[in-house]
Amino acid sequence: MRGPWRATVLGSQMAELLRRPGRCAATGLSLLMAAFVVFGAVMAQQIVTATVVDRFRGTPDAVSLVVTRKDAAGIGEAGLDAIRRTPGVTEAVGRADGGTPVGGSAAARYLALAADPGSGALAQVRAVEGAYPSGPRRLAVDTRAAEAYGLAPGSSLTLLLPAPDGEGTRRVPVEITGIVRSAATGAGEPTGYAPGPDLVRLLGMPGYSRVDVRTKTPAAATEAAERIRRAVPGAVVRSGDEVRDEEARAAVADASDTLELAGVFLAVAVGAAVLVSTSTFRIVFARRVRQLALRG
Repeated sequence: MRGPWRATVLGSQMAELLRRPGRCAATGLSLLMAAFVVFGAVMAQQIVTATVVDRFRGTPDAVSLVVTRKDAAGIGEAGLDAIRRTPGVTEAVGRADGGTPVGGSAAARYLALAADPGSGALAQVRAVEGAYPSGPRRLAVDTRAAEAYGLAPGSSLTLLLPAPDGEGTRRVPVEITGIVRSAATGAGEPTGYAPGPDLVRLLGMPGYSRVDVRTKTPAAATEAAERIRRAVPGAVVRSGDEVRDEEARAAVADASDTLELAGVFLAVAVGAAVLVSTSTFRIVFARRVRQLALRG
């Protein structure tokens, strides 16, 4: 004859559950909270990483190809013209970066300089006040430089550039024609902008450090890349997607401190969840083992 259901091991556990449902609910709640903590920590780490990548802006999305040189000579105006004449190329702009101390103050001041067309699909800046410069010794500055140095459209600034012979410096006054806002998130210091040819002449550079190219269609980029390699000796041509991926990885590396903090939080959350779960099961099993021993 089969005994009462409460006499079995499973029956005794079910009876205990029915007699004290609050204890079981508390156990389940503690395990559920531990699971939610781990899930929340994992989601937080993923969100931080995705936010760093999504908010990063470097090479414009319209750039199909990026042309550089194997050496440090840069790409001159002749090379830029050859790229622009390449079949399949819709637009090409030269990029150059530099910087110079700023005179007129007892405190040391520095202004980074970057070449940008100021308009079009390949531009990284947009004017918010005044006009974008056109012509020699004219600059637009970003909002950071305008606030730091008290600049406005129509004001002047003195750049301390190296002398042509490499000895000493020369004072070059420039006119501020406008205030711009940059879409690139990598710019972290006061920066001045001008069209490529004007900035290269101002800094006395031999050429552009890179050329951004926009093609008619994405499919035309492959053929245009081969033609550019033949037209510009020593040219290194990469796709815009490849450059943007590289910049995104660099942005994640720069935000390593934040990501490491998220990783530490995740490790602590997992450790706490394991500790809570282990303690909960230890209490439950100790109680059940004692009950089963008494029944045995």
